[in-house]
Amino acid sequence: MALLLALQLANTAAVTLMDALAADEAVRGPASKVSVMASYTVSFDLGAALGPLAAYAVLSYMPVGGLYFAVGALLALLAAGWAIPAAKTKWHVR
Repeated sequence: MALLLALQLANTAAVTLMDALAADEAVRGPASKVSVMASYTVSFDLGAALGPLAAYAVLSYMPVGGLYFAVGALLALLAAGWAIPAAKTKWHVR
C-alpha cells in the first residue's frame, strides 16, 4: 500500500512538473500561448489513449514480462536521449 501511494505521489509530481514546464515554454516561446498549451494537452491525451491500446495489441505477440522489459528499455533510451544533449549544453531549470 505504501508503494502504491509513493507511486501516485511521484506521478502527481511529474504531471505537475510537466504542466509547469509547458506553461513556462508557452510564455517564453515565440508561438502563441494557446497553440503551445493546446499541443501539449492533445499530445498528453493522445498518449494516454493510445498507450493502452498499443500495449494490448503487442500482448498478442509477446508475454507481459517481455512487454514490461521493452517499455523499460524504451524509457531508458528516451532518458539517455534527453540527458546526454542536456549535459553537453549544461541545460538547467531556473
